[in-house]
Amino acid sequence: MTDQRRIDAARDIVTDYLRGDIDPDRNPDMFDDDIVYFAVARLDRHDTDWLLARIADPQWPRAVRADIAGMMPGHYAEGETALRAGNR
Repeated sequence: MTDQRRIDAARDIVTDYLRGDIDPDRNPDMFDDDIVYFAVARLDRHDTDWLLARIADPQWPRAVRADIAGMMPGHYAEGETALRAGNR
């Protein structure tokens, strides 16, 4: 799988999580196996702007956006700032 395909797959996972198509109750394997976390980490490293834009977008539930911001190992502070910006 190419890097771009991995980024696209990570975007799909994060988007599904934001939409509520993936959640810990119905899809525990996605969380127990850290699939969502690794998708966020990949985007944090390779597509930060895309990820921050999703965190700042108030169309998505705040709790889910906050979860994603907390999973950003490299840009935690930026994620928190984007989250606050999306609540204005």
